[in-house]
Amino acid sequence: MKNIASDKKNMRDDQVRIAAFEYFKDLVSIHGDVLPYSILLKGFMFNGQRITLLGASGIWKPKH
Repeated sequence: MKNIASDKKNMRDDQVRIAAFEYFKDLVSIHGDVLPYSILLKGFMFNGQRITLLGASGIWKPKH
């Protein structure tokens, strides 16, 4: 039997990932293929929560 909590986490991960790629698509349409570090550093909002895209060591997968 599948774990419902695990399914919800996977669904949220998928939603955040889709939102991140939509955010990147919007940024590329504004700035072109080379995105400013300062913009990536800010992250983006998802369901009222800031999602960070970069850490001290570069791009990473956020905890949920």
